[in-house]
Amino acid sequence: MIKVAVLGENKEICKRTGVCIGEHLKEKEYRIDAFSKKKQIDALGKKAFEYDIYFVDVDGQEMNNIDIARNIRKWSKGTFIVLITDNSNYLLEGYKLNAVRCIFKEDASYEKEIAECLDVIVDSMDKEEKSRSFRFVDCVKEIPIEKILYVESHLHKINFHLKGSPTEDYVIYQTLNSMEAELSAYKTFVRAHQSYLVNLKHIKDVKNYRLTLDNGEEINVAKKRYRKVKDKFLKFKIMN
Repeated sequence: MIKVAVLGENKEICKRTGVCIGEHLKEKEYRIDAFSKKKQIDALGKKAFEYDIYFVDVDGQEMNNIDIARNIRKWSKGTFIVLITDNSNYLLEGYKLNAVRCIFKEDASYEKEIAECLDVIVDSMDKEEKSRSFRFVDCVKEIPIEKILYVESHLHKINFHLKGSPTEDYVIYQTLNSMEAELSAYKTFVRAHQSYLVNLKHIKDVKNYRLTLDNGEEINVAKKRYRKVKDKFLKFKIMN
């Protein structure tokens, strides 16, 4: 799922932008959330890093939205940012923020610009190695999805097992069911057990109710899940 946030004080612009985004992404699975009040944006908190794309109207009186855009970039280097403005002075800020582009509200081709911008973003999302920001116990870290070996549930918390990284650094207090739902968009994870969510990219073999990872680790596969796990593994290997 592509998660989009539209930020700005001007509700009309937010609505216009959201409608255009929805129309262009109608063939895909997506969600659009609009934030037009300062208290809404301030309350984003932990949710802020969940969005893939931000459309930020930086022309505001109550809020310093360019600062908000800067914070978004701090939260996630991989998030796509699009600045919406009437002020050409923000072009330089857009460059500094590595924004996809600046779109001018009064431009007659506003909707077309948004559509073209989304094409660039979606194409980039399809081609580049996907990464995601996760809020771990001690900090927020951006993790390449491909680097995740498996996610393990233990004592009301989940541990991320990453290739070449210590597990104790990647702990989240969250259910494995909710994490499975979050990672389902990448279509590379399979639930092997009540306690294990495994990245298909790192499965070397599946047999005798166990799966072997490419680093040599072995994980038990629940009997009721075995056929589904094996089928998904074989299909993934054929397709990749």
